[in-house]
Amino acid sequence: MRITKTQDGPHGIIFSCISARAMSLITTLAATFSAVNSEVVGILRLATYSTLLTERTVMEVFTAIATALTPILLSIVGFILWKYRQAFERKARLEQDLRDERIGLYDKILEPFVILFTSDAAWKKDRKNRNKNKYGVAEEKMLSLEYRKVAFKLRLIANDEVLRAYDNLMSYFSDSSPDTFTQEKNLVLRLQKMRELLGNFLLALRKGMGNEDTELTSEEMAAWIFNFKLEIEQTKREERM
Repeated sequence: MRITKTQDGPHGIIFSCISARAMSLITTLAATFSAVNSEVVGILRLATYSTLLTERTVMEVFTAIATALTPILLSIVGFILWKYRQAFERKARLEQDLRDERIGLYDKILEPFVILFTSDAAWKKDRKNRNKNKYGVAEEKMLSLEYRKVAFKLRLIANDEVLRAYDNLMSYFSDSSPDTFTQEKNLVLRLQKMRELLGNFLLALRKGMGNEDTELTSEEMAAWIFNFKLEIEQTKREERM
């Protein structure tokens, strides 16, 4: 141990005792702390660099994958859109073909009813019809093999509403005996009911041709066929003659 004697002024004597071992320990600790601090700083720098390197590597990998997959994804999307367009165009062509075919079928299906509801005056104006009964002609057409073929084909391409309306119309027409059709006691009610059913059928045809949002009623659809009251009165007068 070293003792140092100093004089601080005339009256003060200060003795300082410094341990060499303590000084050595302090020096060692300071050096150790400095070394540890350097190591920590190095580790932190290395970790930061590694993190930056890892993020950069990940971004490069993702960029490479995206670059490689972009043509493939575009090809897949293009193929899907092409298939969808092909299906849409095919459906549109099919609908157009069916529409044209339906028009021809509907004309043939409606022909007996057009004859049936033609006024007697208009019917007799045609020379080939002067000696023919329009009710008999209409019935003959409905019972013909050709008409049955048309009706069968109708069941394949017409929608459900059209088929139901047609079945109701034909069922009512076939339920009654033909020889009682022109009898006055049955004529008014029968024509009225058939006009109603025919109106339903025409309305179903109109909707089936693409006019689903039509505001017309079945009565309005059948109104153009003939003036019901005038036709009934004319028929009654002709029967009394």
